Amino acid sequence: MTAVLLLRHASPVLPGAPGFDEVSRPLTQQGARDARALAEQLSTRKIDALYSSPYRRAFETVEPLAVARGLAVTVVPDFREHQLSPEPIAHWREILSASWQDLDSAPGGGETLRATMLRGISALEALRVRHPSDTIAIGGHGTIFACMLHAFVPGVDCQFHLAMPMPAVYELSWGGGVWQVVSGPGINPLANAKVV
Repeated sequence: MTAVLLLRHASPVLPGAPGFDEVSRPLTQQGARDARALAEQLSTRKIDALYSSPYRRAFETVEPLAVARGLAVTVVPDFREHQLSPEPIAHWREILSASWQDLDSAPGGGETLRATMLRGISALEALRVRHPSDTIAIGGHGTIFACMLHAFVPGVDCQFHLAMPMPAVYELSWGGGVWQVVSGPGINPLANAKVV
């Protein structure tokens, strides 16, 4: 059985902060404290490997866990965040809501939520094959993780997505040919689904 901890990043500096782009935005001081607290929270969990989105805020969230365990963090580009729009937009909540209404649309001109979901699930499947009996942790983002969870729990929607805490831990397990969502804020732990 493979167990997976999806670790949504802690609080980063806000989009548009001077000197940072979407990829390079770091954690705030509070976010860094929360990342250290997350590592402490997971101190008793078996973790065999660590992965991360290439975005700095995700990597910095798993870094304290890596240091505590003496593990390297492997960057997986496909765990990058969903791109709602190629340009900053003020009405992003409206665009995000419209995207959740139709996963195959891209009203902001970026990536569809279905494309985000499928690349996340594909990357997850590759890690499952690589780690058939391990526990792995993945540092990533709210939108891609919400899309991946939606593949297994169709009730995960825009409202769920916007309510996801920072940081947050969502646990998945693979066994008997299905992914099960074991736990996480707002999750029904009995939900099961086959790979999309």
